[in-house]
Amino acid sequence: MARRPTEDFVRHYDLLVSRTGNSPNAVRAALNRDGQLAVSIRELDDIWRLVEQHRRLSKRRFIVQAHPKFHRAFDDYERRWKHHAVVAVWDWEAEQRGEEPLSQWLERLLQEEAAAPGTTAAPVGGDRKVWYEGEFDPDEHSAATEIGFAEEILRIESENEFAEEQYAAACSRAAGAFKWLRETVDLDIAEVERRWREFPVIIVPKPISDKHGIEDPYSLFGYLTQVRLAYMIGADLAAIAMCRAATEILIRVHYNQDDDTKLGPLIRATLRKPQYSFLRTYNIDRKVEEANDILHFNKDDIDHRDRLRSLIREWVKVLQEMIVGLR
Repeated sequence: MARRPTEDFVRHYDLLVSRTGNSPNAVRAALNRDGQLAVSIRELDDIWRLVEQHRRLSKRRFIVQAHPKFHRAFDDYERRWKHHAVVAVWDWEAEQRGEEPLSQWLERLLQEEAAAPGTTAAPVGGDRKVWYEGEFDPDEHSAATEIGFAEEILRIESENEFAEEQYAAACSRAAGAFKWLRETVDLDIAEVERRWREFPVIIVPKPISDKHGIEDPYSLFGYLTQVRLAYMIGADLAAIAMCRAATEILIRVHYNQDDDTKLGPLIRATLRKPQYSFLRTYNIDRKVEEANDILHFNKDDIDHRDRLRSLIREWVKVLQEMIVGLR
């Protein structure tokens, strides 16, 4: 994703916060005072959708050359503003057309359905699985289920006595390939999916992203990609090693220009600097020490998989904060 959308997002976000006095509940009143605010809210929602599409479908789990304030603004918008702002725009625009506000219409409809004899109100969201949809959506569908279904179809087709011999043989090979991946390679697609969903898209501001090639396997991007790939397949020790390596790149290259000092003392020296005091809450030195213990077999609970998994997830969040905290 290019720099321009992140700049636009921050500009519209700042306008929304300013016009409402930083109160999501004041969006409707702000729209009554300034209808142009609806344009900014629409733009915010459009960019949010772009980021969501990137999260769901992009192979690269980065937003590069981002505006320095984008990470904080996007997180705050998603957490506090999105629902209030979008619904307020829907209602305001309906009233401008002389129509019933959408939120009132929906509330009335739900009340009528609940009151109707012999009926129950449908749960919000309902059953999201629509079987006739042809496009795979990682938020709506399970890749493990769909691949299992494909494997079963291929097996059935391979045994179809009316199928051409070459076609049946190809189906049999394909079904066998799926089985080989599942049983011999021990690829747990359901677990890969779960871990993929747990790994965030990492936002990298321009000053950092410009110093690293996104395709360079030895750059910060390359190390972060290796963290993600290792974590997805359950190679937790490898993911921890790469978290440590990514931390070292940030501490040595971006927070300092120091190739000589050992990492532990360098981290502690960095934490003592007033401009980097915000890092103290993340226990970076302790995480590196724990990684060293694990990787050098000094941990009694090295086989405690849940702790390893939790450490990686925590560390990735810390890496994101280290990245966006640089000025």
